[in-house]
Amino acid sequence: MPKDAHESNKEAFWELTRILEETVMTGADCLELERENQELVAYQYLGNTGVGAVAIPEKLQKAVVKEIVNRASLHRKPTGKFVLTLLGKEYEVFAKEYDSFGEAAFTLRLSRTRKANK
Repeated sequence: MPKDAHESNKEAFWELTRILEETVMTGADCLELERENQELVAYQYLGNTGVGAVAIPEKLQKAVVKEIVNRASLHRKPTGKFVLTLLGKEYEVFAKEYDSFGEAAFTLRLSRTRKANK
């Protein structure tokens, strides 16, 4: 695999971080990224209740998806996780890739790390 295959796109990383921080600020613990009318939309959930939605700018959509795939190591498996600091606190992000009407979609569940809970 090429050396830069897992390199982060800074703009995509900041956009992913922004969306996840907004998810935390709304009190949500999960978001789902799905295509809706050519837009990639992040739906925020607390349990089974939708609490918000955010559209990802068109120019960053592919890069944000690639960032999730790379960080969660979803290249050959549908689930993975990564650690990220959001709003000064450490979170584990559990990622799951699935098919939604022939397109890749993602569920990202947020959990404070044990280290953060101490």
